[in-house]
Amino acid sequence: MPTTTHISGLRLTRHVARLLEVRDRLALYVTERESHNLDDAHDVFMAMVAVEDQLAVQAPQVHARLVAAWATAHEAIAHEPGEFNARCGTCCGASARPKAESGAAVMVNRAAGDRASRPCVCHGTVSMVTPGG
Repeated sequence: MPTTTHISGLRLTRHVARLLEVRDRLALYVTERESHNLDDAHDVFMAMVAVEDQLAVQAPQVHARLVAAWATAHEAIAHEPGEFNARCGTCCGASARPKAESGAAVMVNRAAGDRASRPCVCHGTVSMVTPGG
């Protein structure tokens, strides 16, 4: 069974601040992963719960004050699988990855004189984007 080491003062303050940062990052990842139905969403959620448990032990007043706000902190990022949300890091990462152009797309681009454009694929929707634009 893991043991809990009690710390105090500046060291506790720094530790709690770091736990809060880690918890917030994990909550963001959980929201994105659930929105995209990714397999590791539950594992990330359990890691977040473990950090919250440590906060409850190390800083119960901070935990009690923040726990209600945590439930809605990242709701602007949440979306249904298959939908695009510009605030979602996974959506933005997927849309930024270039995908190989089909022969037809290359021919259309050349005919239009637009050699700089490339297809951008996010959630199965193809759109033409110009790098840097």
